[in-house]
Amino acid sequence: MSHVVQIAHAAYRLDGDDEGWLNELVEMMGPRLDRGRGFVGFRWRVDEGRVIPEEFITRGGWEGDETMFRALLQNLDPTRARLAYEQPYCYRSLSEIAQAHPALEDLRDDSDMQRLAHDRDVIDFEMLRVDEARCQGWMFSVMRDEVAGVEPARRALWEHVAAHIAAGARLRQRLDRADLDGAAAIYDPRTDRLEVRETTLKPAARRETIRTMIAARRQADALAEHRPLEAMTLWQGLVAGRWSLLDVVDSDGRTYTILRENAVDVRSTVRLSERERQVAYLVGRGHHTKLVAYELGLSPSTVRSQLRSAMLKLNVEGRAGLIRLVSSVFEAPSPVPMEDSALLALADRPCDLPAQLTEAERDVARQVYEGLSNEDIAARRETSSRTVANQLRAIYTKLGLNSREELVRRLGGGDLS
Repeated sequence: MSHVVQIAHAAYRLDGDDEGWLNELVEMMGPRLDRGRGFVGFRWRVDEGRVIPEEFITRGGWEGDETMFRALLQNLDPTRARLAYEQPYCYRSLSEIAQAHPALEDLRDDSDMQRLAHDRDVIDFEMLRVDEARCQGWMFSVMRDEVAGVEPARRALWEHVAAHIAAGARLRQRLDRADLDGAAAIYDPRTDRLEVRETTLKPAARRETIRTMIAARRQADALAEHRPLEAMTLWQGLVAGRWSLLDVVDSDGRTYTILRENAVDVRSTVRLSERERQVAYLVGRGHHTKLVAYELGLSPSTVRSQLRSAMLKLNVEGRAGLIRLVSSVFEAPSPVPMEDSALLALADRPCDLPAQLTEAERDVARQVYEGLSNEDIAARRETSSRTVANQLRAIYTKLGLNSREELVRRLGGGDLS
């Protein structure tokens, strides 16, 4: 039986196709999540109110469960579709969601759709949802033969695992393979040497943060078998909100731990910092403060501070208002244009930073893409506005561009013709 830290490691494997990646996760997660009736993992997307499953994998259960599950999704009424795939949560049972929404009919109501499941002794579902992009993601669903909730300890453990699955899914979108090229930092465990390549990570405090996170990850491996929740708590999802830790085997056969850029990429038409966008989005998707801190590799106090700042800028009152704002993007029947002032959504594609730029130019370009001014970028990079302006001119020349707007479109994969 695989322990949860091994599952987290598997989430960061970049080789193979998505179906193979999902199959490995389901095979490893199944023994620990299955309640005896079966376990299902699939990629999902919502298209005009319909939930469409892709890369569908079943483990345990009965023959024909996949056919049943696909039929359930095809016939899922709009209310249940919205609650399961659009409303805020990370790991809940369908019955828990129903209890929070009195308008939803009883789970045992004998509708045609429910009879598909009840005839096969499936009464309830535990749903671990991982959002990948707007209106799409990954679902890991435990079939239950009784109406039941998710125990707090179980929920906490698998919310932590979901953070790593989300980070691994983002990396798979961004990278074809894991190697030393392009790493922000490289750690050699045999020599205890840390090579830092990313300029913003070179200060002593940042280097110490990296070493602390690498040590925590090793400790998580040691604790995993007997103290899984404590182990998963140690290995946070990101380092300082931007980088993922993963292992790489180099051509010489040696294993290194590297940092790769892998931030939660959230777009907003309101001028928010990167962390404000990340925190606001995750809280808006129903993730509690401690979970957001874990996902981003930040302290809970930092998350609370960034959340207060974001809500002021977004002009929303309370978490309920933020949840409504984020949900409105997911509930839209068609893609929401960037011009809509309420937009706060997980980006459909990561910022595409051209390889011909220097590390400093890539950092400047990334921050322009985030909406920062030259003055803001200069403050973050501890340099002058003149230097930033010169770097921008060099970027425009290398990429054949003329303006900030063209750069943002280029980095986002937009057509400049």
